[in-house]
Amino acid sequence: MRFARILLVANGAVFALYGLACLASPELVAGYVGMELPGPSALAEVAAMYGGLQAGVGFLLLYCALRTERIGQGLALMVILLGALALARTLGLLMHGPSAYNFGALAYESVTVALAFLALRSLGGSRVVS
Repeated sequence: MRFARILLVANGAVFALYGLACLASPELVAGYVGMELPGPSALAEVAAMYGGLQAGVGFLLLYCALRTERIGQGLALMVILLGALALARTLGLLMHGPSAYNFGALAYESVTVALAFLALRSLGGSRVVS
């Protein structure tokens, strides 16, 4: 249970802090991935998707870490969301070619999914939907 909670707190903090940084400065993520944000619509979209959504996921993971009865749900959320990100990123790399940023993100997502899956299994199935 301790490892599961540490995993949730660490990833919750990463998502929340990165999301808040992207909300405050959409150009931050644009610079990392090579996007151009030509106007208010693009800036608002990146602020919402990279900022608001990621910060929200981070706060949800932190909430799950603080509530023992929600640890399994937080781990399941990590497996599903980060697994979907890793799968989509892999497909994107295969379709559009390599990039250092995406390889680094894929490594983070893949390792995190594996660790969350192992932590979830160690809790047993009864903790996920209680």
